[in-house]
Amino acid sequence: MRYLAVTLALLATTTGSSPLVAQQRSCAGTRLPKHLPAPGALLDSAKALADFAALDGAHDQMLFSLRYLENDSLPSVRMLEGANMQAALILSRSLRPQSPSGLRAVRVRVTGGASPALTIERSTYCPPVPETRADGGYPSPVLVQIQPGDRLPSTGRTRVALELLVAETGLVLRSKLIESSGMTDFDEQVIREFETRRFRPALLDGLPIPGVYRTDGQSPRL
Repeated sequence: MRYLAVTLALLATTTGSSPLVAQQRSCAGTRLPKHLPAPGALLDSAKALADFAALDGAHDQMLFSLRYLENDSLPSVRMLEGANMQAALILSRSLRPQSPSGLRAVRVRVTGGASPALTIERSTYCPPVPETRADGGYPSPVLVQIQPGDRLPSTGRTRVALELLVAETGLVLRSKLIESSGMTDFDEQVIREFETRRFRPALLDGLPIPGVYRTDGQSPRL
């Protein structure tokens, strides 16, 4: 059997700058839905504003997060700022059913006072990122068994890219090889390395949710 000494680094000895640096909590507004709907398309805004005005202890500024799952016609409602359970119930009862159109999220901002209004805003999404390893992530040499059909690196460097589905708990649920090093044994070792790592999960308006992480820095956004 032939063996080759290869360095197994944190990102599978990828060349160039580390995608970890680029992906660390690169939080931004969600991309879905592509176009923000008018408040009246999501809820009975007139009824909601009237009920909010009659609510004892209501704040002049309240912010809610609406999250639609793949087949949802109605979203889950979360309080973000200035709201209480009664206000969340008013908003929930005012929502209009939507045609299911995949995972998406928006925020609803309620402004009270002399000029009450409802506005729809984009939610904030943060992709999952690996937690810092106890050893600092320093490269470590491994022996790779060369198998028939393997391609050996000609430059002394090789690259592996993976796509991982990370649960809201930070555990890897599923992995997929999207770019091979050319060496089956090395690919498998890299996959095992990432499947056993802990991640900081994706966040949607601060709530942990399942998310996709890619080691090439191209993690898809919600």
